[in-house]
Amino acid sequence: SPCVFFDDVLFHFFEYAEGRWIKIRFTVDKKQWTIMNVYAPNDEVERTQFIRTITHRGKDCDIIMGDFNLKQSTMDVNENCKWRQDMSRTVLQNLLSVNNLCDLWRHQHPKGRDYTRVQSHLGLIKRSRIDLVLVKKMMVGMFNTVRFNLNFLSDHAFIWVGVESKGEERGGVYGILMQTY
Repeated sequence: SPCVFFDDVLFHFFEYAEGRWIKIRFTVDKKQWTIMNVYAPNDEVERTQFIRTITHRGKDCDIIMGDFNLKQSTMDVNENCKWRQDMSRTVLQNLLSVNNLCDLWRHQHPKGRDYTRVQSHLGLIKRSRIDLVLVKKMMVGMFNTVRFNLNFLSDHAFIWVGVESKGEERGGVYGILMQTY
């Protein structure tokens, strides 16, 4: 679930699908933001349909972030994870294209290998990047950082997204922190 850190900001939770996605709208420094936080199903067929749904529901979102339960490329897994074909990967690429979004972490780290999920299975440590921060391409320059902080509370990392603030009163950086489960 998303945690957004700001002072004196009114949030409007205006759309949600119980347990799968929530959309919030708020204004900071006279800029209105719409963020969707998602938790995609593990099942490939269900995930494919889910991503089709958020492709439509997320058209007005500046950021779509969360647990997509999907590895986009072989760069997003370590050697202990299996790579297989997945039809929802094509549907995710359509979501990016239709809504003019990009994967912020991959944009900032084109050849990077970092992971948002760690699990131990049969004595092997499996790492993958299945939690994504998708942002409007025209807004990429507003984001100065996206980083993952693994923790003991979950098998998923906290995701920190830093946003440059140009407001007269604020200045500096504000951020969005997400923890998926």
